[in-house]
Amino acid sequence: MDIRQLQFFLSVFDYGTMGRAARHLRISQPALSQSLAKLEDQLKVQLFERTSRGMIPTPFGIAFAERARSISTQARLALEDIDALRGSGRGHLSIGAGPSFASGIVPEAVLRLLVTRPKFQVSITVGASEMLIPAIEHGSIDLLIGSVYERAWDRELASEMISQDTVSIIARKDHPLSSGNHPLQASLAFPWVLAGRNDSLRLRLTALFKEARLPAPEPRVETSSDTAIKSLLSRSDYLGFLPRALTTVEEAAGLLAPVSLVGGHWNRPIHILYLQRKALSAAARAFVNHVHAICQEHAALPERPAP
Repeated sequence: MDIRQLQFFLSVFDYGTMGRAARHLRISQPALSQSLAKLEDQLKVQLFERTSRGMIPTPFGIAFAERARSISTQARLALEDIDALRGSGRGHLSIGAGPSFASGIVPEAVLRLLVTRPKFQVSITVGASEMLIPAIEHGSIDLLIGSVYERAWDRELASEMISQDTVSIIARKDHPLSSGNHPLQASLAFPWVLAGRNDSLRLRLTALFKEARLPAPEPRVETSSDTAIKSLLSRSDYLGFLPRALTTVEEAAGLLAPVSLVGGHWNRPIHILYLQRKALSAAARAFVNHVHAICQEHAALPERPAP
């Protein structure tokens, strides 16, 4: 078998049908079918069940996918390292990022990386850290920048802490709680807009209120959209719980600000995560070094007013 066979197999595994996989690979469906049949003949097992709903992996296919993904990823990294040594500058880096970091640290580090690797291609997948961890394990992203919670640490992940991010109770700048120093309980007199009940920041907010022996806020509006949350906050007396990295522009424009509540903020650690068993490529390590440098530069800047 060769690497292309593994890549073809993984496309069928991921896309679920021969047609979608062939379009993704930009090859004909008969060529893909022939490659898959040859692979099954070499392995002497059936990797998929062909059904009217698509290609359903057999137990052999599921077991083979994990190894195939690891081999395919390692082969790509090896080729990128060879290209780097040859001076071609070509390659690909796939980055996962939490929403708070996709608009700040990550693009800044990407731009610095591309200065020395102008032919490089970078993809950025944005989502909650706990949702992107499986993508690291499967090899579809090379590394993740995000805030990671306790339940992630049972994975085979290497971690590098790079900084801390402040998450605060946020409101419009002229909110009734914007001046003075109020107890946390005062926030319960106002309506809230929050993410879903199982969202990691929502869980942390609940913990803050529990520590203060208060009932957790029950939001009048629930949404996973940070844009919608900020829009509601800027137009009303609603309160939200957001990373300060997400409100930089609105704070500078005088639209939003952290409210003056005792215990109304949380300093969360930011990590870079990647698989322990998979060595980072030269480009990935260069990207990580840029992230560390950017965080050190930001730490040296004057701090914004504490909430």
